[in-house]
Amino acid sequence: MPETTFSTDQGLRVLTLNIWFGRAHREQRTAALIDLLLRLDADIVALQEMTVGVLKHLVADQRLSTGYWFSDRAGLSFSRYGVVVLSKVTPNGFDIRPLTSTMDRALVDVRWALPTGTLQLGAVHLESRRPNGAARRVQMAEVTPFLDAGDWTLWVGDFNFCFSFPENDAIPPHFHDVWPLLRGTDPGWTVDTERNSMTALEKQRVKRVRYDRILMAARKPGWRPCAIKLIGDQPLTPDVYVSDHFGLVADFEWAGPR
Repeated sequence: MPETTFSTDQGLRVLTLNIWFGRAHREQRTAALIDLLLRLDADIVALQEMTVGVLKHLVADQRLSTGYWFSDRAGLSFSRYGVVVLSKVTPNGFDIRPLTSTMDRALVDVRWALPTGTLQLGAVHLESRRPNGAARRVQMAEVTPFLDAGDWTLWVGDFNFCFSFPENDAIPPHFHDVWPLLRGTDPGWTVDTERNSMTALEKQRVKRVRYDRILMAARKPGWRPCAIKLIGDQPLTPDVYVSDHFGLVADFEWAGPR
């Protein structure tokens, strides 16, 4: 069963991954996704491009089903695909907030009232395709008013724009991107046709961008990031990866009063 609170002694682990709705090698990739989630043992998981078929496999796995709360166990919150959050601690509240979109995009807004304060996570998959920068700006403007409910707010997911794109300046200044905060100038490409041969076959062009993000806003001392790395960046078999994206897993340590 889900736990009662996140441990300040053991830290907090957060994972985000666009699992790719593509049909290619789906059975193999779904099994690998389950293995990845169990191995990394994150406290909070945000998965984008979730389909009903893959969701059924996750819910059918007793280790995941009994260990995690799911924001959606039946695929009722999206049409073709969507965002699903898993958590080892049952939240005190959550909402699925539709965004202005031609692609059925939404914010999954989850809140936990902890003994130390309120933790919030907003999981997104912003509008796809490079020309849709204006749409992503609109969506960020819709999202940010909701992301003020936590003493510590995490904003995670597939933002569909790289740190070099113009819409990067629409991220509110109190949100800090954990990757450059901890990894400096390492570009951390999460869509990388040079490394991910499945991505190269899918995109049919050179593409190296960091679309996938973990941002944090801290309004009082407490949780702070201490490590972050790419996940899903090793092939399952030649030319097959768990997704056409690499994901991220970040660790947070407690630095506040006990």
